[in-house]
Amino acid sequence: MYRFVVSMRYLRSKKVNFFPISGVAVGVMMLTVIMSVMNGFTGQMGERIRGTLSDLIVSRTDGAFPAADLVDRMKKTPHVAACSPRLEGLAFIRLRNIRKWGVFVGIDPALEKKVGKFEEYVGQINEQGKFESTEIPKEFRMGVGAQERWPIIVSIQLLNLAGNPSERPEYVHVGEDVTVYTLVGIDEHSLKRFWVVGTFKSGMSEYDSQYFYIPLDLAQKLRKMRGNMISSIFVKVDDPTQAEAVRWALLTDLNKDIIDNALKHELGNEDDLKAIEKKLPPGVSLANIEAARKDGDALKAISAKFPSDLLMGEILMGLDKRDARAELEAALDARDPHALMSSLGKIRSRFYMVETWHEKRSIILGAVAVEKKLQAVIQFFVIIVAGFMVFAILHMVVVEKTKDIGILKALGGTRGGIMSIFLLNGLAMGIIGAVAGSVCGILFTLKLNWLEDIIYSATGWRVFPPDIYYLDKIPWEIRPLSVAVCALAAVLVSFLASVYPAWRAARLDPIETLRYE
Repeated sequence: MYRFVVSMRYLRSKKVNFFPISGVAVGVMMLTVIMSVMNGFTGQMGERIRGTLSDLIVSRTDGAFPAADLVDRMKKTPHVAACSPRLEGLAFIRLRNIRKWGVFVGIDPALEKKVGKFEEYVGQINEQGKFESTEIPKEFRMGVGAQERWPIIVSIQLLNLAGNPSERPEYVHVGEDVTVYTLVGIDEHSLKRFWVVGTFKSGMSEYDSQYFYIPLDLAQKLRKMRGNMISSIFVKVDDPTQAEAVRWALLTDLNKDIIDNALKHELGNEDDLKAIEKKLPPGVSLANIEAARKDGDALKAISAKFPSDLLMGEILMGLDKRDARAELEAALDARDPHALMSSLGKIRSRFYMVETWHEKRSIILGAVAVEKKLQAVIQFFVIIVAGFMVFAILHMVVVEKTKDIGILKALGGTRGGIMSIFLLNGLAMGIIGAVAGSVCGILFTLKLNWLEDIIYSATGWRVFPPDIYYLDKIPWEIRPLSVAVCALAAVLVSFLASVYPAWRAARLDPIETLRYE
């Protein structure tokens, strides 16, 4: 009991203890705010990417493919809620006298709103240059023959003739004509005039600076395609937890004929290798050849024993096919979509790919994840500095309280008891600082946008400019687990910082400490 009483008395009697406690609190507060903002930013980005894409994206390695009854076939797969075909391609768009390149996307608006948030991102630019959400214009929903001019919805940054969101924007407005130019073949192009019926703003710079949308049938006419050709199909899953199961079902169903043909014919079997083995020269076996495949000199020596290079090439090709067959069968047995797509890619055949929205934008999501971790590591150094403050203060207390430590030992205090006094002191500093920092961090995060508005009113400077990040407010998401991890990290650092001063205090000799007092 005396250990706790003495430890708390040392903590209260020294005003200098306020500094390490404040250092821990500031470190925890900053880390809590940074983690909350990064969590919110990551969540917002994920939602926007998922809104512009869908749960799953089906495409084919050879580009455009006929839709035929593919959509109806995919809808029969369990947990598939909706499908929306698309046709995408590169094109130049002329806005007044300015030319910009972009990506045209042909969609069916009735189907598109079932798989993503396209309808939520469509709107118009008002007279003040601000984006206002509206419904998808009726002109965009009408068929080709129902109107003379072709409708187009252009992303907001493409419509900005200034070319830089931070500059004063000058927009092309609804009702103006634009021209779309795209290549159809190597020596053939397609040119068509459209009129702007709406604006697209998702908050994702990649889409808001490059994409423009036209009805699917118009996109097919623009590319001069015969039949119902598409480049991808967006799939909405009714239960996100079943996305991988749906992905596997689609991947195997759509590629069923390719897989069957590959296993029956293209990849060969053991009988083919046995037939080849009968043609081998004396003293040469398939096992020897396979062992020598990684050794150029050994393979060259074996090749010299063959009557012709053609036979040796046939054998090596047979071994390659056997490996590819084993890889494909292993992927099917393991129900591994990544391994299946990898093995199908080695067959040199046109096959369907099924990717998740996360994989489709893995680079940008990975970059944000790395930035989040880097920010956490940088801010954690503030807590490390606070730990050094705890170490310095406790070391000073040990030196100052040498007489008290000697008296305690003379009265029967053990080394463990003396050590625990200072360990409790450091632990208390960490706990108080962590609790205060967590509370301040949460309150600061809750008032983050309010504080930004005050700064903007006083200085005219935006900490989080909406025209750059395309977010009206600073996103944040307070996760209890993240706050708890930050607080526990601070407590642990404070405790570890108190170990050496406590160990030094426990080693003091009571006779030596009292001799000079």
